[in-house]
Amino acid sequence: MELFIIILIVAIIIYIVFYFKSTINNICYKEPEYFEYIGKEKGPTILIVGATHGNEPAGYYGIKEYMNKLNKQEVLLKKGKIIFIPSVNYCGLQLNNRNHNTLGDINRLYRDIEDNNIINKLIIKFSKSSDFIIDFHEGYDYAHMSDTTLGSTITPAETEQSLQIANLVINNLNKIINIDYKKFKINYNFKINGTLREYADINKLNYILVETTGQNNIQPLNIRTEQCINIINTVLENYNMIIKI
Repeated sequence: MELFIIILIVAIIIYIVFYFKSTINNICYKEPEYFEYIGKEKGPTILIVGATHGNEPAGYYGIKEYMNKLNKQEVLLKKGKIIFIPSVNYCGLQLNNRNHNTLGDINRLYRDIEDNNIINKLIIKFSKSSDFIIDFHEGYDYAHMSDTTLGSTITPAETEQSLQIANLVINNLNKIINIDYKKFKINYNFKINGTLREYADINKLNYILVETTGQNNIQPLNIRTEQCINIINTVLENYNMIIKI
């Protein structure tokens, strides 16, 4: 009798573990939620993505706050289209994990292959139809203080427009940053295979990789969120797409 009870308990535990693992996989392994805003006039399409790495949340909060401004009509989209993907890695964001629970590092899987996963396929599809891409990430320190971090850098793709906008973004950001070592700078680091940045270069897409300094909350989230909002504003203003109320 005691053996039967032990076996029953073990069976129940195994069932619960597999049930929750299956449930989590079903939640995580699906297309990320995305939102489209369309202006009255024709214009460029801007793709803005955040939280590819779940422990880098500033882009998510910056995007959500900017969407809130559009919803409240504090900012009016007069032309073009914006595609927001606030949390590419939804489950990682909820668990504060860098990687996706089944795919690993999503930012190593950008390839034009038929059997690619549903998340990278969606972002690739939007990327190909966009005039500009903003890709929000977070570093663990300030690049002016350390050569081993991308924190507080903007990395442009290899197009003239990418570099022009990267410089414009940095100039606007640094106007509101008073401490020199916290200022942003252009980054020209070596490429990493499978990243969205590499994909943009291969396909000659206009793109910037944004790395705020924020991992492990090295600076307050509200500061990083405001930096993301500043960047979105700068890009949209560059394309003459918005009116601020």
